Amino acid sequence: MAPTYFALFYAVGIILFAVFVRFWLSKKRFREEESKMKKTKSSFRVNEEIAKKISEDAKEHRLRRLREHD
Repeated sequence: MAPTYFALFYAVGIILFAVFVRFWLSKKRFREEESKMKKTKSSFRVNEEIAKKISEDAKEHRLRRLREHD
C-alpha cells in the first residue's frame, strides 16, 4: 500500500512543479516584454505619421480594388 501512495504523491508533485514553472516563466516573459515596450516608447508624432500612412494605404487599396472590379 505504501508504494502506491508514494507513486501518487510523486506524480502529483511533478505535475504541480510543472504548472508552477510554467506560470513563473510566463510571468517572467510578460515582464520582459513590458520592459522592452517601455524602452521603445514612440512619440506622439511618430504614431500620427504611422496612422496617416495606414489611412493612405487603405485608400489606395480601395481605389485599386474598385478599378480591378470595373
